[in-house]
Amino acid sequence: MSERQFALLARDHWYRSEEVWTAAACDPGPGPLARLADSADWYRAHLRARLQTRA
Repeated sequence: MSERQFALLARDHWYRSEEVWTAAACDPGPGPLARLADSADWYRAHLRARLQTRA
């Protein structure tokens, strides 16, 4: 694996996406953090189930 390939895998990359949403004529919504609290119980249950299947 080259240094560039590793960097693409290991580093966070953020891109401006306004043009994509405009071209798609879609509202991007409030973003993932705005919905995280509503999804926390699902993630906890999912992780708990995975831990139980490994035991």
